[in-house]
Amino acid sequence: MILGICLESEAFQAALVSGSKTAPKLEQRYICKNPETANLARSASWYENRFFQLIDNHSPTEIVAKIHYDVKNQAGLINHGFPLGILAKCCHVRGLELTLVTVQKLKGVTLFSLPKGTSTYEWIDQYKDTQPYWKNSGRIATLAALSKL
Repeated sequence: MILGICLESEAFQAALVSGSKTAPKLEQRYICKNPETANLARSASWYENRFFQLIDNHSPTEIVAKIHYDVKNQAGLINHGFPLGILAKCCHVRGLELTLVTVQKLKGVTLFSLPKGTSTYEWIDQYKDTQPYWKNSGRIATLAALSKL
């Protein structure tokens, strides 16, 4: 099973997928909102606990996270760079490989063996679950995980 992560402002989405690129299965998706945003130390602890909880409860073989290139200010660093570093540490502690991907890579049809001109965002919608907030972050977390099948 592969775990895909998409960091958001004060939250992240996670998707667990199994199967193959030709027959993927979305096993579970999580929308995790950080309740500790007012305190950086408690926020770090929340991210660490939540990442370890996902890893320990689901035993993924690998983790894939979407990275942001436009981290230009303190808010971007706190919302994206900071949690990404904590995720990298959690992967290291559990002996897991962490792969970083960009949105541009996830839009590539060859990555998923799709016909030229296919939108990966539209293609992934066939695997949508019933949880809210599927657009963008839900799709990206799922595509990130599927990219390693």
